[in-house]
Amino acid sequence: MTEPRSEQVVVLAGGLGTRLGPMGADRPKVLQDVLGRPFLDVMLEPVAASGLRRFHFCLGHLAPRVSAHLATLPAEWETTAETEPAPLGTAGALLHSVGHLDEQFMVLLGDTYLDTDYGGLFDRFPPDSLGMMLLTRASNDVLPNVGVRDGTVTAYDKNGVPGGLTDTGVTLLRRSALDVLQRGRERTDLHELFHALMGRGALAAAVTGERFFDIGTPRRHQALATHLSAGTAKEAGI
Repeated sequence: MTEPRSEQVVVLAGGLGTRLGPMGADRPKVLQDVLGRPFLDVMLEPVAASGLRRFHFCLGHLAPRVSAHLATLPAEWETTAETEPAPLGTAGALLHSVGHLDEQFMVLLGDTYLDTDYGGLFDRFPPDSLGMMLLTRASNDVLPNVGVRDGTVTAYDKNGVPGGLTDTGVTLLRRSALDVLQRGRERTDLHELFHALMGRGALAAAVTGERFFDIGTPRRHQALATHLSAGTAKEAGI
């Protein structure tokens, strides 16, 4: 068992889940069923296995249901949560929770699964950077959307970056990185924060060969279930 680490993980769990269609109408994305388990438990399993035990949850859509589930998480985990009064965007949710944030923390999108050494990423966070994105070389359902040069992110475009890498939905930030955002806006998303940090040369890149999965659509939800089922069968020697 990996020794516990002290760093904080922030989970963005307030999304509306509109791309899930009927699946997301009465169940938040983080509680979608994946092989008989809530997705949140599945996604946090490799995170906790790498030693991270301190979590802050940014809640929104169907927050009471998520809050009730948080009470079932392991007792040794330290958890806090804050519910946004209206959809504020992925970066807006961080601004709303700024009083809960450590000087440095990890951000996880609440619909993304990746089996990697999350704790070790903190050891790779350059001290002169305000943020660090974890990118993958592996092929997946998302177009390569990030350009990198000399370990620094130089391009970010959701519509694709030719020859680029793919954002896994895992980012390390220093709390001071949020100072670059304009306060008081109705909605602010992470891509705006990334572009602001890129403009300062302050957004580093870490690269993995592991594939990541998101459950944002029914097809992608099924892709994760198929992947996990294959891994379980392999471990059982089937």
